[in-house]
Amino acid sequence: MRLPHPAATLLAGAIVLTACAVDAAPGSPTPSPTPVAGREHRAHTPPPDATPVPDQHSEQLRLVANFAKEEHSFDFFNSDLAFWGDLAVQGSYDGFRIIDISTPTAPRLVADVDCRGPQGDVSIWEGLVFVSIDRPQTGPGCDADDAADADPATMPESGGWEGIRVFDISRPAEPELVASVFTDCGSHTHSLVPDPDHGRVLLYVNSYALRQEPAIAPDCINPHGHISVVEVPLDDPAAARVVSQPHLFDTPAWEVWPGAPAGLHDTVGCHDISIHVPLKLAAAACMSEGQIWDISDPQRPVTLAHVDLPEVTFWHSAAWSNDGSVVAFGDENLSEAGCTDPPLGAIWFYRVADPSAPALAGHFSLARTQGSEICSAHMFNVVPGIEADLMVGGFYAGGTSVIDFSDPADPHEIAYYDVGGLDPGDQWAAYWYRGLIFASDHLRGLDIFSFDLPDVAGATELPHLNPQTQE
Repeated sequence: MRLPHPAATLLAGAIVLTACAVDAAPGSPTPSPTPVAGREHRAHTPPPDATPVPDQHSEQLRLVANFAKEEHSFDFFNSDLAFWGDLAVQGSYDGFRIIDISTPTAPRLVADVDCRGPQGDVSIWEGLVFVSIDRPQTGPGCDADDAADADPATMPESGGWEGIRVFDISRPAEPELVASVFTDCGSHTHSLVPDPDHGRVLLYVNSYALRQEPAIAPDCINPHGHISVVEVPLDDPAAARVVSQPHLFDTPAWEVWPGAPAGLHDTVGCHDISIHVPLKLAAAACMSEGQIWDISDPQRPVTLAHVDLPEVTFWHSAAWSNDGSVVAFGDENLSEAGCTDPPLGAIWFYRVADPSAPALAGHFSLARTQGSEICSAHMFNVVPGIEADLMVGGFYAGGTSVIDFSDPADPHEIAYYDVGGLDPGDQWAAYWYRGLIFASDHLRGLDIFSFDLPDVAGATELPHLNPQTQE
């Protein structure tokens, strides 16, 4: 039987309690971001009686830098990462940062964009950054605030705005908002599909109607069951628009757990999608199940397989092995039981010799004792260009883990780093990029680790990385 989901928490990457919206008034201006100002900000500090917790780590991983964001809003969280050359883009609930990582031991801030809109999932292509907004805002621009906090009398009948924001970062120190594309029920996350033959990129936008709030999101109701595909012409990004809404399923619904806050509903949709570009396949984590898609026609993905497993609480994220023979699905479980009762919060590995019939091979869950912490799988990627299949992933308070799944029936941890201190780490995502591991921590900022292991010698030095797009 499907396990009830743990009590909701606002630091959940998958289940932040967001509402969804319908079209905002067309033609409205979209002001560009301003320097961090104009909203109450505070630095996160641990309780005054906190006792420092020592770092725990294997000898192969070493923390070489932490790049904190010192000031932020009350419900601020860092979210995902994307990379282009020597630049890292770190999303957050309040916008995003551009960080120069050319000297990894001394990262440098290039721009800090204040542009409200949880949860701030990001991707990058050449001089463009794309940001997911999955909480209705009072408008499409960076001068907007959460619609839930606005005077209802000032809200249009159509509700608030949410979707995809497109930024021009051709001058990295001066990002400019060039388009705001409304998407049905917002954009909790998105995945980028390159389409150079047509001079564009496509964004697969994941959204769902977890919370229904008619005053600010009158048309976001269940069943949802589709993604939005946003086309961004590379020579005219201001013309970005929704070009299709492929319908994937009406059922099954992800079941809201007993005792959930009022207003939450069973919902249908996908949380995250991992693209294998050469194979023209996608692995979609769709809350209540996994799916494999044929994306030969990228505007119209076709579902090849539905994958169900009663042990999985919440199908949250996915990644492919380099050759595409194995797909990994991550289960986000936000209860303490995920640390003490494996396989809750595990990563599940499937062989995909036949994409229409994935075969379960094995699973990995943290064996390290984490006490009462939340330590389920969250966001991860695979080290490119080596013989072994190695995965790097963030496990919330379980820290960063390196997993060898060369034998998917026997995946095992080969290295880890669990940040301690007065304010212990809580890592949203951890990714391999250019010989290092970059981890986005909810509040600590950006952690950078060196990784000393012969297995990664000769790994491909990618020119860029959108972790959910394996090129």
